[in-house]
Amino acid sequence: MKKRLFGFALLILVFAIKMQGQLLSVKTNLLNWGLCAPNLSLELVTGERHSFVVSGSYMSKLYQKSLRGWMLMPEYRFWLSGRPMVRTYLGVAAFGGNYNDQSALIQKGKNQEGSYAGVAATGGYSFYLGKRWNLELTAGVGVAMTHRRVYTSGEPKPESFEPLNFSVIPVNLGVTLGYIIK
Repeated sequence: MKKRLFGFALLILVFAIKMQGQLLSVKTNLLNWGLCAPNLSLELVTGERHSFVVSGSYMSKLYQKSLRGWMLMPEYRFWLSGRPMVRTYLGVAAFGGNYNDQSALIQKGKNQEGSYAGVAATGGYSFYLGKRWNLELTAGVGVAMTHRRVYTSGEPKPESFEPLNFSVIPVNLGVTLGYIIK
């Protein structure tokens, strides 16, 4: 699964480099860095009001001993101002990843590990900072399906996973700094 998602992101990047006259932006979510989760996003303008973003982040044990995992989120954006990467946008995103919490940060007294996938409605506002720089405020709400096993701290892991669980969650919360590559 990871190889397919990585291959898809790489394919988008290769086509983005070959296109002439298209805007490409490299971004990072500063809020994720505050959680010690390095991240990177690539946004490709695909039309007069349209863009496509692929975002990913990874949290390893090196940064946070008790919580680790990764996330990948492709997103389509429709820019209301008529110009991509300027002002307000509305978007639709899919997301997925996995996590491993060994010190009960997510749920008090319980360790858990699992994977998740879902869809979300997103929105945001992009501030112009200069010829090549912008700052975005983003947020969204989504429905996530989780496949996990939860167990009490200090006890062995159960053999089986819980039944699939659906939750409404906040998605794509961020203060994102972007550099526009023409």
